Amino acid sequence: MTVKINGKEYPLKYSLRALFVYEKLTGHNGFEVNCTEDSFRMMYAMVKGGSRDCDLTWDDFIDACDADPTIATTIGAELTKQVAEANALGSAKDDGGAKKK
Repeated sequence: MTVKINGKEYPLKYSLRALFVYEKLTGHNGFEVNCTEDSFRMMYAMVKGGSRDCDLTWDDFIDACDADPTIATTIGAELTKQVAEANALGSAKDDGGAKKK
């Protein structure tokens, strides 16, 4: 999935790279949301984590979200989806992939 910001398409990815970006931005150890700013920093981290070549600054990201609120809606929905997929994958690995009866 991609999101268009300031006329440029950015891939969105909930990944180790995104988590590292998030931790660096917030100083948190792991993904925890304590305020609205944390939510937006995670969304920004997904944009940065989606491409090594991402040159979008935090201020440009926030300005774009202010100008077009659908950016945050789109990224938030994708974040929810990708976190759920990652959790489901982790659960399947934890139980050896066995289906419960």
